[in-house]
Amino acid sequence: MMNKLYLGDPEFSAKMMKIYAWVIPVVFILMTCLFLIAGAWLSSLCFLGVALLVMPPFKAWFKKVKLNGLLKFILGIVLILLGIYSTGIYL
Repeated sequence: MMNKLYLGDPEFSAKMMKIYAWVIPVVFILMTCLFLIAGAWLSSLCFLGVALLVMPPFKAWFKKVKLNGLLKFILGIVLILLGIYSTGIYL
């Protein structure tokens, strides 16, 4: 027992991971909606791209297209930076 770190019930952990996997996509979808309401179309498209990039249902598709790990991370960072920098266009 001392050599393993007990983190709880594996079923509960799996259920919580399924729920928490939707937190980031929902936040970016809300940001997309906020920018669409404000009329910032370019920024909203960037944040929508990030939301689609991290959505759980698209994991299998990204594996099929061989877009995984570091490449997905870099693409997400680029889209977030483009979205933030393009908000200056609408000021």
